[in-house]
Amino acid sequence: MELKVLTTAGTESGEVVTLRDDIFGAEVSEHAVYLDVKSILANRRQGTHKSKTRAEVRVEVASHIARKEQATPVRGQPALL
Repeated sequence: MELKVLTTAGTESGEVVTLRDDIFGAEVSEHAVYLDVKSILANRRQGTHKSKTRAEVRVEVASHIARKEQATPVRGQPALL
């Protein structure tokens, strides 16, 4: 297989490269290319997300329980809304 060499500007340089058909003539799996491109794009993401620690989750659950207890009326008392 012979290919023309291009410059960085996209014009032909006049050189021709010969590639082995048993290596570069193989059939391309589109799904394999898709998976590779997907992983490359995923690795480019900045990743500024943050997972909550155990302490942060515990505080959130505790405050939720406290709010729930405040909203639950005691027998004979009006509900706090």
